[in-house]
Amino acid sequence: MKRSLLIILLITISITAFSYVEDRIDINRAKIRELMFLPTINYDIALKIIEYRKKNG
Repeated sequence: MKRSLLIILLITISITAFSYVEDRIDINRAKIRELMFLPTINYDIALKIIEYRKKNG
């Protein structure tokens, strides 16, 4: 019982921390790792965003 409560607590804290980070990402300056914290952004999409910024300023 205690173990399952601890797991639920850790998951809740992780989700809260993830949401906080997600709200604070500046997509105009973020690095690949930071972009990948956003929902539906995987490595390939993050890389395309970085390449676009380098190419277009």
